[in-house]
Amino acid sequence: QPEMPVQKVSMTNLSIVANKVIEIKDASGIVVKNAFLHSKDTETPTIYIENASNLRFEDLKFNKNISPELEVNGGNATNIVFSNSNIDKRKLNFKHGAKTDAVKIH
Repeated sequence: QPEMPVQKVSMTNLSIVANKVIEIKDASGIVVKNAFLHSKDTETPTIYIENASNLRFEDLKFNKNISPELEVNGGNATNIVFSNSNIDKRKLNFKHGAKTDAVKIH
């Protein structure tokens, strides 16, 4: 049987140091607020999203204030919102059917 997708998870006041800092697959209703994300690996995307929807990222801070690489995959990736976070639209990568309007930056 297929596994149920992760739904309705909220994480606040985080400090994460990792190679791939955030990876969200087949999930919906995830909220990440007030997080410091430090990626040790410059070769992989800092934020990787695959077939996930209704994601909200607020007040993200990154090591050295550098805008992270963000990769969005799959045609089911929708309604991904970043607010008050240093996200550079030029560092967004859409692959495997992901649509550019899936991500909104405020």
